[in-house]
Amino acid sequence: MAKCSRTFMFKSTVLLLCILILQGCGAMFQGSNQTIDIQSSPSGAKVTATPGIGEYTTPTSVTLARKSSYTVTFSKDGYRPATAQIRASAKFGYIFLDVFFTGLVGVVVDAATGSWNGLKPEMVTATLDKENMGVVGPVKIDVTMSSNGSDLNIESDNGAPVHVKIEKTR
Repeated sequence: MAKCSRTFMFKSTVLLLCILILQGCGAMFQGSNQTIDIQSSPSGAKVTATPGIGEYTTPTSVTLARKSSYTVTFSKDGYRPATAQIRASAKFGYIFLDVFFTGLVGVVVDAATGSWNGLKPEMVTATLDKENMGVVGPVKIDVTMSSNGSDLNIESDNGAPVHVKIEKTR
């Protein structure tokens, strides 16, 4: 019975080592996906990305594949669309570990799944600008006129200069 138990322990250990070796270090330690927080000002913007991730509303968190870089697009009625970039880049520590500890198998696995990559930035924030609705300048300007008897003073509430032109009509 002791021989059977030792054989079983040996085979179990070899199997466990094979499973670990058949994964890349990146896949083992961080996986092939990463969660990214996405926010906008104002909130409530629709978020899409290329390559496709679906459609979300800010603020949100999305899980993205580490093997791709993304262009994130924000849109909201009454605002100009905005874009942001999320870049995938290799973490050379995982490549080093793959080469020296897992050999070709780990390199192939991590390269195919992107598991040795990291996505940056980990939080994406976009500020959406209001669309120009055909109105130039503020919606309302208050003008104050005062007189000290001989002079007439005219001022605007926003500090903009006020020009007065008097024309004679016939």
